Amino acid sequence: MGLNTRASNVKFHLDGPARNDPGFLAQCIADLNLLRKADLIISDVSHVIVTGGPGGPGETVSPLRVVAGTDPVAIDTYCALQIGFLPEDVLTIEKGYQHKLGEKDLSKLIIVEE
Repeated sequence: MGLNTRASNVKFHLDGPARNDPGFLAQCIADLNLLRKADLIISDVSHVIVTGGPGGPGETVSPLRVVAGTDPVAIDTYCALQIGFLPEDVLTIEKGYQHKLGEKDLSKLIIVEE
């Protein structure tokens, strides 16, 4: 959502059936990725807040990883696992997979760790 204007972010968070409705927000994020496929996705999962986000306070985890790739669903799936979330519990992963934006079964992919 970093490429959104403030107005778009507000719309994503407030125009659903309820304020910050998880399903509506996940659908908006997945739909946004239909407009233009990313050339490269880089995700910093060095230190991540996993409760009370985005501003905290909350519990943090430190996988100490930087992840890069071109498949947004695979990147989100891999990162979810790194921070202790089940991918099937992350709505944006399922919505992105339904849109055929990428692969959520990591066993089908070649993952290189350095």
